[in-house]
Parts: sequence; structure tokens; C-alpha cells
Amino acid sequence: MKVVPYIAENAAAALAKIHSDLGPDAIVLSVRPLPRHGLARFWQRTGSIEVLAGVLDEGDQSSPLSDRRSADEAGSGFRSGGFFQHRAPALHDGTSRPHVFIGPSGVGKTTLLCKWMAFSVLNESRSAKVWRLDGSHANTAEFLNIYGEMLAVGVERFWSTAPPAADLCLIDLPGVAADDTDGLQALRDQLATLPAPRIHLVLNAAYDTVVLNEQFKVFSRFQPEDVSLCHLDEEKRQGKLTDFLLGTNCCVRFLSTGQKIPGDFLIADQVNRVYPEFAG
Repeated sequence: MKVVPYIAENAAAALAKIHSDLGPDAIVLSVRPLPRHGLARFWQRTGSIEVLAGVLDEGDQSSPLSDRRSADEAGSGFRSGGFFQHRAPALHDGTSRPHVFIGPSGVGKTTLLCKWMAFSVLNESRSAKVWRLDGSHANTAEFLNIYGEMLAVGVERFWSTAPPAADLCLIDLPGVAADDTDGLQALRDQLATLPAPRIHLVLNAAYDTVVLNEQFKVFSRFQPEDVSLCHLDEEKRQGKLTDFLLGTNCCVRFLSTGQKIPGDFLIADQVNRVYPEFAG
């Protein structure tokens, strides 16, 4: 894949240039704010953005997640199971039900939300809206607002009962420790106030298997429809994740590596296309 950088004032301008130069099959790989200079930095909330885009060649396996396929040729790791099949409900079901990311602190929930938001807006041309809500403690994920501004996505600090006019409604909540009884109860109470939320559990793939199992057991009480694994670039023992996923018998929704947005991540219904052996 040949990667081309674009500098623009906003995401819409960048997309127009990308599609003009590279065609409708272009894929946005990352988007980031550029530093502001001079006096304007004191009153401008956002400046120009840099967008990296490219077009996949046939058989292209240039992404880190795709490279894991060749690393598993011996038969261990992700190749050894059919648990990546998309058994969960479709992500876009034609309703405005909000998607809520839950899990411990520091596992990558907000980064994953930003990746999905950027992918949906830039690569699928969907409209989105985000709620950055406080939980048992304050939600301090300020960078979510930055990416919302870059992508022209509204980020609200309080939940509104008015039906949202967006294809994708995302709710970001602070993490809760698996042993925080009061925090878990507060999370349960908060989820009960939301209209039929679609709950997605996010875990850090680099954690020890014992920790992953304990966290999954605790958060499975909230009946998440799937689990997503972040920080895959930090975990080399891929057989460990296979055992964990088979042991939980859960559906995988997202796989993510690194901090780039949208960067390198896969949605469940894309996994079978990248790894066709999982379909069997």
C-alpha cells in the first residue's frame, strides 16, 4: 500500500481531496491534529489536521494485524479457533440504540471508541454522535473532544432523552476496577437509565490470563453482547488469547493495536475476510 499524507482544515475537506486523488476505495489510516503556531493557538480550539490515506493492493497484508497471520503459520494463536465468527447482532441495526463501552480503567475503551468513530465517519461516511459521561468518578478523556471536533462529531457531556439524529451513537464511560463494588453498582444503575444500550466489553489483551478471566467474569454480569481486545501489539503469546476466548465462549467485536486513530483495528465482520480460515 502506498500511503499519502493530506493536510486540510477539517475532515470533510480531507476526504474530498482523498477521494478525488485516490478514488472511492481509498482507506483512511490515521488522522491527527497538527500543532498550532503563533498567537492563533490562544483562541483556536483546533487547527489543521493530517490525514494518512491509501488504497489496498490485491493481497496487501501491510497492517500489523494482518501480519499476525504469517506469524501464526505453525498453527498456534488466532488461527486455531472459529470463535471470530460474527455471532453478535449487526453493528448497524437501523436503530438509534446507543453503544456503550465498559471495562476496567486503562484498557483502551476511549481510544477504541475514537477508532470506530473515525472509521465510521471517514471510511463509511456515517453520521455519529458521542456522549462523554461521568460515572462513579469524572470522565477526563479530553482527547475524545479533540477528535470529535476534527471529525465534526458532536460530543455531549450529559445524556439527553431526545432521539439522536445520527447513524452511530456512542457513549464513553470511565473505567471501573473489577473489585470496586460501589463503582460496579453505580455502573449498573447508570446503564439502567439508558434506552436499551448495546453494551461492549473492552479488555487489555496484554494482561495476564488470570486477570483477564477475573475481569471477564465480573463484567459479564452486565451481559455485554461481545468483547473487544486492545493492545494486541503488546501481547506476543497469542495462544494465551486463544485459550481465553475459547474458555469464555464469547463473540469478538473489535481487535485493536496501537494508539493511532483509526489506525490498525478490525471489526468482527471484517476478520473473516482478512483471516478466511476463521470462517470454518
